[in-house]
Amino acid sequence: MNEPNTVYFVGSGPGDPELITLKAKKLLESADVVVYSGSLLNPKLLEYAKEGATLHDAALLDRIKIYEILRDSTKQGKLAIRFHDGDPSLFSTIPSRNYSNTNYHKGRT
Repeated sequence: MNEPNTVYFVGSGPGDPELITLKAKKLLESADVVVYSGSLLNPKLLEYAKEGATLHDAALLDRIKIYEILRDSTKQGKLAIRFHDGDPSLFSTIPSRNYSNTNYHKGRT
């Protein structure tokens, strides 16, 4: 079950829309807010997003704005996903970032 007030970090897999995991597809179909890696992600994958979902291209945002979108979404009781290409635990910068880091809250990276 997908929980509101939650941010899920989701990977697209190899990028082919037919190879996305079932869990990732279900999350996209349920998410109210999707922050995606626009410069890297196959745009066809966004066709799985539910109608009416708010989509944000992370390539156009700085890290602080991404954090604020995700934080504010959960405070509003929404389900949000940070949608990365590939496997986010291996191929993204998530391991090097701590979204709960106090420096983030102070506007510093």
